[in-house]
Amino acid sequence: LGVIETYVAALLGYIIDLVIETPPDRLFIEQWPFLLAAFGFLTLVRPTSFFLSSYLQSMVVSPGVRTMVATRLHRWTLGHQKSYFDNDFAGRIAQKEVQASNAIADVTVEVISTVLFASATVFTSFFVLASIDWRIGLIVAVWTFGFFLLMKFFLPRIKLHSSNRANAQAIATGQIVDTISNISIVKLFANTRYEDKAALGAFDELKKSLQAYGKELVLFRASMVVFASSIFLFVMASCLFLWVHGVISPGSVVAAGSVALRIMMMAGWVSFSLMTI
Repeated sequence: LGVIETYVAALLGYIIDLVIETPPDRLFIEQWPFLLAAFGFLTLVRPTSFFLSSYLQSMVVSPGVRTMVATRLHRWTLGHQKSYFDNDFAGRIAQKEVQASNAIADVTVEVISTVLFASATVFTSFFVLASIDWRIGLIVAVWTFGFFLLMKFFLPRIKLHSSNRANAQAIATGQIVDTISNISIVKLFANTRYEDKAALGAFDELKKSLQAYGKELVLFRASMVVFASSIFLFVMASCLFLWVHGVISPGSVVAAGSVALRIMMMAGWVSFSLMTI
């Protein structure tokens, strides 16, 4: 899909070059093979690829991985000693099982739909832009390296705060589930004020972890927007410079700009997907 989407973005520039170089009365006569191939590419190849990718992720990978992990994790949990269950909230244990199975399934789907897609897009974009001019391809290579450095800086920090948030969420949920599950014992023998205080304490910790996670997320998003915009800026500036000096055609400027715009838009959702992984 990444390869297909990159060539779709570059297709506009190729068509503009055809329109500029071919007389209007000769366009369909001389260029009909290319136009027919473009039509088939957009109406057959691209939709078929999206259908197969969506079917694989939604009908095969996600349901299979989610149920397989949930059943095996539950079987593994049941194998613990009785003291393991006595020393923890039943609701927290159940929450952790659900969180783990959902997380592994989401990671598997995201690796297929995002990481592989992004890798194919970046490599194809490099070759497309380098075919226009090697200096434009070099911009993509340098930008990709910078993207990895940005991810390397932010993702471990976000991972730490996300882990703290998930743990606080599990504790808060477990507190509520266990209180409601044992409401008869709570009403007969426990102190309602104590239960309320315990719940408030759990949710206070959850609020702090959510705020710490949110702060890191705001910094990450702001940095990502600025960095993602830089590739479009540098590619278009380079293309305009080369076009002014007669090195590339107007269609090449449009093709490079379309590909760079595609990378800029892709960088945002890819970074957020990597963050969830």
